[in-house]
Amino acid sequence: MFEWVKNIINSKSLSNDEKILRLKEIELIAEDELSGNEASFLYYSLGSCYLKSEKFIDAIRFLDKAYFFYKGENEHVELTGILLRLGMTYGKTGNYSKAIDCLQICYDEAMKENDMVMASNVINNLGSVHYSISNFEKAISSYKQGLKIKREIGDNENLSLIILNIAKCYLDLQNYKNAKDYAIVCLNQLFTYRDDSILGETYVVLGLVHFHKEKFDIAEEYYDKAISIFEKRGNKEWLIICYENYALNYINKGNPEKGLEYLRKCEMMIDKHLEVFREHIYESYSTAYTVLEDYKTALEYYQKFHSLKSKRLDEDTLRSINELEISYKVEHEKQKAEIERLRNVELVRLNEEKNEFLGLVAHDLKNPLSSILLSVSHLKRNIARFSQEDIIKRLEKTEAVTNKMQEIIKHLLDVNAIERGDYNLKPEDVNAVGAVNEIIEEMQEQIVNKKISFNVESNGDVMIKSDRIAFREIISNLLSNAVKYSYPGSPVTVKIYKQEEKKFIEVIDCGLGIKENEMKNIFKKFAKTSNKPTAGESSTGLGLSIVKKLTELMGGEIHAESEEGKGSKFILKF
Repeated sequence: MFEWVKNIINSKSLSNDEKILRLKEIELIAEDELSGNEASFLYYSLGSCYLKSEKFIDAIRFLDKAYFFYKGENEHVELTGILLRLGMTYGKTGNYSKAIDCLQICYDEAMKENDMVMASNVINNLGSVHYSISNFEKAISSYKQGLKIKREIGDNENLSLIILNIAKCYLDLQNYKNAKDYAIVCLNQLFTYRDDSILGETYVVLGLVHFHKEKFDIAEEYYDKAISIFEKRGNKEWLIICYENYALNYINKGNPEKGLEYLRKCEMMIDKHLEVFREHIYESYSTAYTVLEDYKTALEYYQKFHSLKSKRLDEDTLRSINELEISYKVEHEKQKAEIERLRNVELVRLNEEKNEFLGLVAHDLKNPLSSILLSVSHLKRNIARFSQEDIIKRLEKTEAVTNKMQEIIKHLLDVNAIERGDYNLKPEDVNAVGAVNEIIEEMQEQIVNKKISFNVESNGDVMIKSDRIAFREIISNLLSNAVKYSYPGSPVTVKIYKQEEKKFIEVIDCGLGIKENEMKNIFKKFAKTSNKPTAGESSTGLGLSIVKKLTELMGGEIHAESEEGKGSKFILKF
């Protein structure tokens, strides 16, 4: 596969679009059989081709896949190469935060691999992204870092562009001294490694520095040098920039007529590819006619300028929306892939939870329901034979079984409401000592039946900001568990105290305890330990799950300490 892809990429007879078609054919044929590194190289090649065609959504999609499938030690593609192109593509779409993230990771990887050539290229791209969002200070920092690396590796031939970029940043920051200093350094560099395009741009920067210092004659000298270079190269874009700057120079020198001559030159050079310059030209026309006190013509050009500016801003808004759409589509594709990967895992988890739920309903509801049906049926058939006392006893047993079923259903509904976010809390000051004593009083029958001795220890009233109903449910579950898993005749202690700004409640029993390997699961839904309640009481496996969820909803914490055979301690902190 590697050879097929390389042959396509290196082919001089195929157009870029033809290369994309051939690579897509390979993807279609071999997709299910590709190894991680094969997939990474194929997607990297596709992404690079789409980037060349400026189809940025597809470029990001495939480069992102290349990044996902990269497994390391791939002789055909480097991770840094993927990340660099991914960062550059995000930059092209205007998603600068993503571009910065990718380029930063790429730089870190390059430094880790001691690939200083790649590191310098990446850091300079990072500088360009910061420059695009007018973050000039960060752009300068990145460019200077890239400059330092290039000097360390002896890559002096490519220094001039970085130095020029630093000069441009300082110019935008209106730090004209530093802009001039770096432009001069760039000129010195270009004496050795001449690049006319960079040389011309450097002259423009120096011209602008002197323009802003109102040294108009010196500015003209630099513009003349730049114009000479760009005329030879046929670079209309930079010629327009030079002529407009020349015009502004004359306008500021008090010779607006000469300025208008250069503005007309600019306008004659503008074609459909250079329409972007027309807005600035109209603004300069308006300035020139204002100086000439021809306010009518100045207003006409200002209105033209304003119209173009409004149109550009509208287009910028549409482009921003389009860029957001591109980002959304790319993220959506990534999320779809991730969801697909996790879907089976999640379905297994949900299926297990469903089975646990059905098991609970089948066991904990079916049995008592059967008991109720049998009891009512027996009572109905034989009511004439029973005394009133017998009937009351049977109804009391039925009532007890019904109450157990009601408790199970309440727990299920509570869990569901909490997970849906429908459990509405109404915080108020709750006296923890009073609430605990009330609940113990309500549990007297259960406590007396097992001969449990309750001891409440406190250092006075402890007020806790919580929902009264939720707080009672938390305490009821903890005390009920303490009784269920305690040996008959053993003690349960509740400690309520305050330490600094925190309030604590400890529920301590001397019962069965919890096995060490089961401790991590006790707060999960349907969690049941291997220990059974000491008097055959029922347990839904939901109580502690509800306790944890309600405690955390109120901003509290809960944890447990236990040793098998020696009891358990549950500690609430609010």
